Amino acid sequence: CGAQSNCTSLLPRETEFGRKRVIDQSSCNKDYSCVKGFCPSFVTVKGGQLRKRDAQLGIDRKPAMDFDKLPMPAMCSLDEPFNILVTGIGGTGVITIGALLGMAAHLEGKGVSVLDMTGMSQKNGAVTSHVRFARTPDALRAQRIATGEADLILGCDLLTAGSADVIAKTNPVRTLAVINTHEQPPGEFARNPDWQFPAAQIRALIGEAVGPRAEFVDATRIATALMGDSIAANLFMLGYAFQRGAVPVALESLMKAIELNGVAVASNQASFQWGRMAAENPAAVEQLAVPQQHVVLQLPETLAANTRKRMAFLTGYQDKAYAEGYKAFVDAVQEAETLAGRGDAVS
Repeated sequence: CGAQSNCTSLLPRETEFGRKRVIDQSSCNKDYSCVKGFCPSFVTVKGGQLRKRDAQLGIDRKPAMDFDKLPMPAMCSLDEPFNILVTGIGGTGVITIGALLGMAAHLEGKGVSVLDMTGMSQKNGAVTSHVRFARTPDALRAQRIATGEADLILGCDLLTAGSADVIAKTNPVRTLAVINTHEQPPGEFARNPDWQFPAAQIRALIGEAVGPRAEFVDATRIATALMGDSIAANLFMLGYAFQRGAVPVALESLMKAIELNGVAVASNQASFQWGRMAAENPAAVEQLAVPQQHVVLQLPETLAANTRKRMAFLTGYQDKAYAEGYKAFVDAVQEAETLAGRGDAVS
C-alpha cells in the first residue's frame, strides 16, 4: 500500500500482536492505485455496494433525544466581518462545509465569500476553506482571512489544525477553536508503519494559541457510531460550532443549504443536529453513541499460557508444524534466559 498508493484510508490499530493496519472504508477514494500492490486480501466484487457498519441510532429510528428542544444559541454579531477557517484533508467534505455556509448566508441575503485552498488534497493533502461573513457584500474587502483574524477555527483534522498557517490566524481573545481529536495519519504512515501521531504536541500548540477557547471533541468516533459513516464527522463538527454561537447564520438556513446540496440530505441534517446535541449535552451523546461496557480484569498470563494461545492462533493461521516451530523458538529463548540467570519470563 505504501509503495503503490499514498492511501488516505490507512489507519493504525494496536493489537496484542503489535501494531497492524486497518482500512477506513468511508474515506476510500477508490482510485484503485492500491491494486498495483500485492495483497492476498484484495477481492473484486462486481455489481455490489459497500455495506456500511451498523449505526447505533442512524436516521431511520427515532432518536432518543428531541432536537427541537435544543436551545438556540445567540447569533454572533456582524458589526465587523466574521471569519471561519475550516481545516481538514481532501476527500472528507471540507469544501462542502464551506459551500454550505456560503449558501446559508446567501439565503439570508448576507455578504459572504468562500475561498478554498485545496493544494494536493486528492492524496491526503491539507485543505482549508476561508469563509467570511458580513451584513453586506461591500463590507468584505478580501477573501483570505488575515493573520490573527479568525473568529472560529473549525478543525476537522487535528494535524492540519495545528499547522503554522492555521495557528497564525488565531487570536487568544477572539478565536474559538473547535477541534476533532481523531488521529488521521498523513501519507507518512503509509510508508512508515511505526510513525507516531504527535497528538499531545498539537493539542498543546492549539491550547497555547487560543487558551481556554479551545474545545476538543472526538467527532469522528462519535459521528461514526451514531451515523454508521465517518464522513458524518464534519457536519457533526459544524453543528457543534453552531451551538457554541460561532456560526453567523440561522438554523433554518443551514438546513435548507444541506437540502439544496442534494447529497444524503437526511443523514447530513441528522449529523449536524447530533453535533448541536453534543455541544449541549456531551455526556448524554457519548453514552448513546458508545454505551458503557463492563470492564473485565485480566491477570497477566504466564509464559506457558501465552505460548499455548499463540500456538492455537498459528495453527489456525497456517498449520501445526508452523506453531511447533514457534514453540521451539520460545523454548530456546527461555532456556537462554534461565542460563543467564534472568528467571522465568512472563510473556
